Parts: sequence; C-alpha cells; structure tokens
Amino acid sequence: MLSPRTQEGDKQESEADKSYFAAPPAVSLPKGGGAIKGMGEKFAANPVTGTGSMSVPIATSPGRGGFGPQLSLSYDSGAGNGMFGMGWSLSVPSITRKTDKGLPRYWDGSKSDVFILSGAEDLVPVLMQDAAGDWMPKVLPPRTVNGTNYRIQRYRPRIEGLLPRLNAGQIYPMRRIFFGDRSLRRI
Repeated sequence: MLSPRTQEGDKQESEADKSYFAAPPAVSLPKGGGAIKGMGEKFAANPVTGTGSMSVPIATSPGRGGFGPQLSLSYDSGAGNGMFGMGWSLSVPSITRKTDKGLPRYWDGSKSDVFILSGAEDLVPVLMQDAAGDWMPKVLPPRTVNGTNYRIQRYRPRIEGLLPRLNAGQIYPMRRIFFGDRSLRRI
C-alpha cells in the first residue's frame, strides 16, 4: 500500500506535466435556425405511375424594368435524358415547334407548324375581322431595321393566362422568323 505522501507527489507531478501541453480546441456544433424558410422547392409524387418530381426555383436578378426570367431546375424520375442528366431539366422560356403529332415541316409560308410557348401553350396568330367579316391574321405595317424589311405578325397563347404579347418578325426574301432585331435580343 502506498503512503498518502506518495500519492500527493504523483498528483503534483502529473499536473506539472499538463502545463507543457496545449489544450485541444473545444468542438462546438453549429446552431440552427439561420434560414427562415426553405428554397421554395416543391416535391410531388404521382401515385398512378409511381414517379416523383421536384422543382427548385433559381433566383435571378431583375433586368430592365424589373423583368427577368423565372427559372427553375426540375427533376422527374419518369423523364428521359435532359439538359443536366437523366430526368433533369431547366425551365428556360422558349418558343419551339410542336412535335407531338409528327415531325415539323419548317414551311413558314404555309403555316404548317404549330408553335408552343415554353413547352406548354400553343401559340396562335392574333386575328382581326376585315370589311367582309372574315377573320384574318393581324399583320402590322412593315418595318425597316438596319436596312432589312420585316413583316410583323402578332401571336398569343391559345389559352389566355399571363397575356404575353409576342411579335414574329419575318424577313421578306429569306422567310425566316426572328424574335428581336439583333441576335443578342432574340428569344
């Protein structure tokens, strides 16, 4: 059995040894509650097909006049290969040709193709009644920009919603459609 004096001496020596070593930093966990709300993501499950879809909005800074694109990154487990991988897509506002009833013909003069706005709504020409009572596409007076003649025709979605007004400018000799007068301003 050791004497009390020996135990006290060992205790003093061990405390002296501790003074030579730096104390390890204390580990602290982060505190929650920094975010007041989520990113605005939405999840939906389709019980019929068993697929799931999710959408995450992407915040953008507003442009001139406070307007800006409303972008969102979307995932659908039943979708094919997309812009960002299997099932992923980016909702970019666009005007495309409708292809669910066949291949597009690209004959702009005969109005053979239907255009759609952002993959959802059919675009139809804005019509006006002429003197005989017939409905004709409303064509604005021709405009000349940088020496090129344009014929401007108005389009609108078949189903009214946000009421966007779209002008299709068609160059007389080339029969191509532009949305904007310069390449940087086109949709």
